[in-house]
Amino acid sequence: RGEPTPDNSLLRVRERDTGACMNWAASYLHKLDCPLNFAIVLSYHIAKEVELLDASQNFTQHDTDQGSQTVAAEVARCVFNKVHQVCCRWHSAPELPYFVKEYMLNENKIFSGACADQNRRKKMEDRYICIPNLNNLLQLEGKPVSYHAVYDGHGGIDAVQYTLQHLHLNIAKSTHFQTEPARAIEEGFIMTDKHFVQKANRENLRSGTTSVVIMIT
Repeated sequence: RGEPTPDNSLLRVRERDTGACMNWAASYLHKLDCPLNFAIVLSYHIAKEVELLDASQNFTQHDTDQGSQTVAAEVARCVFNKVHQVCCRWHSAPELPYFVKEYMLNENKIFSGACADQNRRKKMEDRYICIPNLNNLLQLEGKPVSYHAVYDGHGGIDAVQYTLQHLHLNIAKSTHFQTEPARAIEEGFIMTDKHFVQKANRENLRSGTTSVVIMIT
């Protein structure tokens, strides 16, 4: 079907950002009718492989909007190529990697569904995410944690898209992720807000988001 063009919400990416690369890969896989659970775990490992590319493939930083779009297109092309490479590698392997099989089995037996309705608004500025086993996705030790969130966008999609890409990763980075999930969520929100404010000041963004998160253990 050819490579999709990065949508406007991703054109400000200036580097190989894990959250953004995951979202690119997941969006691409969704257009190819890939099952959601498999797309989530596949997109994470594609993003990690993009991070590990040889340093000679670093993408040049640009200060102009046109430069940012050029970098975004380069990163996106790299992600799309990795989608095909990883899919072909996994398809030709005798069996799927163990962490993929564990994720797909959904051993914590938490199932969920979601839908979104744009209604009469001109643009859809809201997002949601359902991750049945965040630990397995990120290959973290400990009991399974199911992550679900709704992101209500305001005044554009930059903030909501950034939060969609990064909040769950920032929560999982907390040292309290396994022992004090409420504290981990708070720290994840603070970190995500801090980093987006820096990005917004740098790129003159004016959008925002109100987010609701639930983690089930």
